[in-house]
Amino acid sequence: MGEAVLEVTPRILKKALGHRVEVIAFGIAYQGRLQKIDNSSGTIRITDRKNAAIIEIERIASFRTLRD
Repeated sequence: MGEAVLEVTPRILKKALGHRVEVIAFGIAYQGRLQKIDNSSGTIRITDRKNAAIIEIERIASFRTLRD
């Protein structure tokens, strides 16, 4: 598993695109595949088999990649 980062940069997000990630935002842990980075709205989209979450990048408290 990847080490958790507290400051999410565009480089980190781009490297994680398509991989499983864990994002903590608003005190909630979200796990799934990073499907989309939308720089114009400042959001990311994480999906698992049943659900999807759109999270504002500036609200991310912790971010790490998980094993695929």
